[in-house]
Amino acid sequence: KAVSYHIKNAITGKYPFFKRDYEKVLLGMGNLTPATMPAVFSQQAGCLKFTWADSSIRVGVRSYDEAWVAIYCPELDQWICYLDCALRRSGNYSSDVTPFSGKAVHSYLGFISHDGKTVSNSSYLGLVKVM
Repeated sequence: KAVSYHIKNAITGKYPFFKRDYEKVLLGMGNLTPATMPAVFSQQAGCLKFTWADSSIRVGVRSYDEAWVAIYCPELDQWICYLDCALRRSGNYSSDVTPFSGKAVHSYLGFISHDGKTVSNSSYLGLVKVM
């Protein structure tokens, strides 16, 4: 299913000039409530700060859902991923991305239930340059 989705939605262009549409890439797909007002920024060298609104007061949203982040650097063709990095109620997470310093990266954020059985759709946070 994942391959089919990405071929239909996240790959653009014609052979041999295919391109990825990073905004349409889904790294997680599920029924858990996704991040509310997600954002990412770089204010210090080698670090990205992820933020989101604590939506755990909504019905069906648990404050102890665990956040995950994924960061992709096209220039280096490398990923950095962190699982179980923060609880939903914390509203933020700072990640070490020192290998990507000075480079533009695409980033994603999602949640996993505490028991690991349910995931949210991932949120694409855009392209940001790491300081």
